[in-house]
Amino acid sequence: MVEFYHTEIPPEFRHQGVGDLLVKQGFQWAEESNLLVIPTCTFVKRHIEWSGQRRACIVRDEEEGTLRLQNNHSKSDQK
Repeated sequence: MVEFYHTEIPPEFRHQGVGDLLVKQGFQWAEESNLLVIPTCTFVKRHIEWSGQRRACIVRDEEEGTLRLQNNHSKSDQK
């Protein structure tokens, strides 16, 4: 589980889509790594709302993430 808590783009690269690309690639990395993401950064939250993408890797907080991980582990044990 990882937290996306801050996004910083140098002023000369702002308003060029660099932040959106960073967030998109961050989520892609998390999904490929089977990680859950807690998006606490305001930019990341706005990106999620703006893009309309609902990613399975997003959780509200550590509690939700822990519950999801426990449920996934329990399902694996039942197989």
